[in-house]
Amino acid sequence: MSATEKIDMKERILATADRLFYLQGIRAIGVDTIAAEIGISKRTLYNHFPSKDALISARGLRPSSLCWSTAQSRRTWCATIRRWRGRRSRPRGCF
Repeated sequence: MSATEKIDMKERILATADRLFYLQGIRAIGVDTIAAEIGISKRTLYNHFPSKDALISARGLRPSSLCWSTAQSRRTWCATIRRWRGRRSRPRGCF
């Protein structure tokens, strides 16, 4: 497998994981589901990411990620939601 093919597979894995995590939640999705969705073996997935935690960490570094990378972005998001809701209550979420 060439370096380009390896990068392409890694991107496919990340894109699929992004979509599945968003639709069903991180806890609900296992690596077997991600591998099956792409049509690869779990071994192939583990060749690119040694664990589900490694996949989640890599996903957190992607710009399209729904994860918050900094405390400032969380505060900005919360302030926006408070203005939108017209209340000062803290929005509940996964952070």
